[in-house]
Amino acid sequence: MKKLVKEKKKMQLRKIIDLSMAIEQNMRVFPGIPEPTLVKVRTHDENGLQVTKLEAVVHTGTHVDSPRHVIKDRETTSGIQLDRLIGEGVVLNLKYKPPGSVITEDDLSKYAANVRRNDIVVLNTGYEKYSDPEKYCTVAPGAAHWLVKSGIKCLAVDMPSLDPIKRTSGKASDQTHPAHHI
Repeated sequence: MKKLVKEKKKMQLRKIIDLSMAIEQNMRVFPGIPEPTLVKVRTHDENGLQVTKLEAVVHTGTHVDSPRHVIKDRETTSGIQLDRLIGEGVVLNLKYKPPGSVITEDDLSKYAANVRRNDIVVLNTGYEKYSDPEKYCTVAPGAAHWLVKSGIKCLAVDMPSLDPIKRTSGKASDQTHPAHHI
């Protein structure tokens, strides 16, 4: 009988950083979006186990904006390949930007040497320390174009939106959400 010998391939260990926010009651949500609700439907005392019902808008906490979020006939989140959300990343420190300011192409281009094709770019504005949910940085169209031209595969941000919350038109469009569309 032949012995099967499995070769162990050398695996490069990489640091995995989970950027997920905990979904919990009283968490910060996008203005106008209801807070999630968590209700125990089974308990250890009554049922010998715990089961909790979660009701939340899909844009609560850490989430992925699918192309369909802003473009009607594009793919939903389930159509996004998982490898688009996993990979090498680079954090761009933008904490020097005051709350409510606009991230420009100049803000990003100073990191050009650090951003490679197919990187996941994380914009760190320090938003988590601000109490006013409407005082977050937004992304200028020129900065959004810079990210696209850089060939990144994914953008992660710590702010609730790339574009301003307040708009004069009730309907979202490429005019009200230019960075989303880019």
